[in-house]
Amino acid sequence: MHAVYLDYFMPNLEEGMMITDLADPDEKCQFFLDAGARNVALKMGERGSLLLGSTGERIRVPAFRENVMDTTGCGDTWSAGFIAGLSLKMSVAKAAGLGSAFGSLVASGLGSDAGIIDLESTLEFIKATPTLPLQDE
Repeated sequence: MHAVYLDYFMPNLEEGMMITDLADPDEKCQFFLDAGARNVALKMGERGSLLLGSTGERIRVPAFRENVMDTTGCGDTWSAGFIAGLSLKMSVAKAAGLGSAFGSLVASGLGSDAGIIDLESTLEFIKATPTLPLQDE
């Protein structure tokens, strides 16, 4: 058994590729689990996100359908939404959905903080906005 160094590691596809040289999303996540992360949340843009835990739990969360204007800051905003969701005692899947909503809202405007007003309006966005179909890895 290896030591656990952090609870969540949250790279995007490109960062994961640069670090691991692996193309397969599940293999990237497993690499980071083997390196000591307890959980990995791989951000995949329009393909949604993949969360893999050291217990074997695998969660896929879709991205929301949105008119994309600027993706600056979307990954960081996804992470912020995910952490906010966890701090609000949401399940991992619901927290990842909140992260996805945060990222989608930012993508809908110009700049790294566009589209996000408050938690209440983000939760309404989640209820009202369809998601993109999950694409096979």
